[in-house]
Amino acid sequence: MAEDTNNLQENEVQEGKGEVETPVETEEKEETPKKDPIGNRVKNLADKAKIAEEEKNQALAEKEELERERDFYQSFSEAVSIYPEAKDYQQEIKEKVMSGYTVEDATISMLAKEGKLGGQTVETPSHTIGGSASTPPTNSENKSVSEMSLNEKREALIEAEARGDLSLS
Repeated sequence: MAEDTNNLQENEVQEGKGEVETPVETEEKEETPKKDPIGNRVKNLADKAKIAEEEKNQALAEKEELERERDFYQSFSEAVSIYPEAKDYQQEIKEKVMSGYTVEDATISMLAKEGKLGGQTVETPSHTIGGSASTPPTNSENKSVSEMSLNEKREALIEAEARGDLSLS
C-alpha cells in the first residue's frame, strides 16, 4: 500500500501536476495502547478454565442427582414390599430422598405423617440355616456348645440319639 502511494506521488511529480502532498500520518495509532498478546492469552485461558470448572461441577451435580434417582427406584420396590401403602406416596417419598433422606427413612416419615404406618408391616418368614431336612430346630441348636450348661448338653445328646443322628455302636 505504501509503495502504491509512493508510485502515485512520483507519477504526479513527473507529469508536472504540481505540488505533491505528503501523507500526514495520524497520531491516533500511537495514542492507542499496545496490546499485550501474552496477557490477553493468559486472561482468555483463565476465563476458559473457570468456565470448564463450572461445567464440570454442573455435570457432577447432575450425575449425583441421577444416581440418587436410580438408587431411589432400586430401593423403592423393597420399601413397597415392606410398606405396601408407600406406593400411594411415591412422589413425596422421592422428593425426600432427593433432598438427602434414605428411602426407608423417607418412607417411614411420609407414612407416619399420613397416619398409615401403624403396624401394618409385612413380616418376612425366618428361615433356619441349613439344608432341606425336615427336623425342627431345638432350643439347644441356637446356642454354641461353650454356652450350654451340662444339663443342656446332655439333653441335646439324648435328642440327637433319639432322632438317629447318633448311635452308640
